Amino acid sequence: MALSVSHALIRASRQSGLPLYLLVAVAQEESSFNPGAVNISSQDYGLFQIHYPFWQKFFRRREGRDYRGVRRKDLMEVDVNARMAADILSYDLKLSGGDVVEMLGRYSGRTGAAHESYVRHILRYSLEFKHYEGRGAETCPGP
Repeated sequence: MALSVSHALIRASRQSGLPLYLLVAVAQEESSFNPGAVNISSQDYGLFQIHYPFWQKFFRRREGRDYRGVRRKDLMEVDVNARMAADILSYDLKLSGGDVVEMLGRYSGRTGAAHESYVRHILRYSLEFKHYEGRGAETCPGP
């Protein structure tokens, strides 16, 4: 399982252009790297805890990527979840004018003290993981 999560994160980073350490940090914070994580009350699913009701509607309207057929259960597939999360984070970064702190607030939906705590965790994890980025990533199978 760890290998499939690692490969999915590397592929999502390559496809989106987002730093691998950022994707790793968000996955750590959202699910502790558990691709089977489900929050029934919020309807958040998978490795990146994607909020299915909102994003499923959003992706139906998007051009380019074909997410029209993505069902709730598909979010439990690590590659689908990582790819969608990277697209969401890229979209949020664009809306935030490149401001990573604002992007993280958009992604998490948190405000106030909860937002600040979330951002602190992501930044701390990012610094920890950034040290390892690139070591061995070139051996991961491509998209």
